[in-house]
Amino acid sequence: MIDLHLHTTYSDGTRTPEELVLLTAGNYQAIAITDHDTIDGINEGFLTIKNNELSLKLITGVELSSVFQNKEVHILGYGMDLQTPELKTTLRILEEERIERIKKTVDKLTEHGLPLEFSELPLTGLPGRAHVARAMVKKGYVRTIDEAFKNYLTPDRPGYVPRNRLSPKAAIELIHKAKGVAILAHPGLIGLELNDSFLENIPVDGIEVFHSAHEKALTSFYEEFANKRHLLITGGSDCHGKKGKDRELLGLVDLPKKYFDKLLEFMDGIA
Repeated sequence: MIDLHLHTTYSDGTRTPEELVLLTAGNYQAIAITDHDTIDGINEGFLTIKNNELSLKLITGVELSSVFQNKEVHILGYGMDLQTPELKTTLRILEEERIERIKKTVDKLTEHGLPLEFSELPLTGLPGRAHVARAMVKKGYVRTIDEAFKNYLTPDRPGYVPRNRLSPKAAIELIHKAKGVAILAHPGLIGLELNDSFLENIPVDGIEVFHSAHEKALTSFYEEFANKRHLLITGGSDCHGKKGKDRELLGLVDLPKKYFDKLLEFMDGIA
């Protein structure tokens, strides 16, 4: 199997990079760690592979948040040089903004009558709304993480705090500066029509066609769309771990090897 969209405890996942690597090593040919706005967990993944002499291929990755037409657009980066100064500097700024945002989120919920403290969040890495949601479940304010997002943590809800995100073009340029490949993540979740006009504004190298939230018909549409425009095709489960977002997604998506090989060939061409 091949899964190129996985989160760890360095952002809002519930498995450490070591746990993720050891869990997938037996049945997976390749995976990518794509934590939100951070690359800090990738070296731990490589070290786990080395120490355990595993044949699993690990692709360097990241999932950058951006905004276009008031919609949240995530850009996946693959094969980047992790030592690129611009990449490290930008991610450090994004990290500081994330921390401040979640502190404000906690304050807003407290003012709304749902007392929370930043120190109560189950943080293991970079904070995100999922950490707030898990704390809300633990306190009994909501039954599920999904309920926390729908009722409190999305736009126009009492606990939502907007962020200063990159523009999609800035995210793509950052990935390209780091000699990486820029992929549009889960287009089915954006809420905007994927067409040529969209791509003019968001000039990615490829599309995440295969995703746990894409139904079969939608997957087929995106696959045909990408192939006609000679765009790279990737796929991943977007797994956050057991109870990471209420249900286990690992194993739901397997990127066809022909598309993975094309991605590797493209990465080799820009290395």
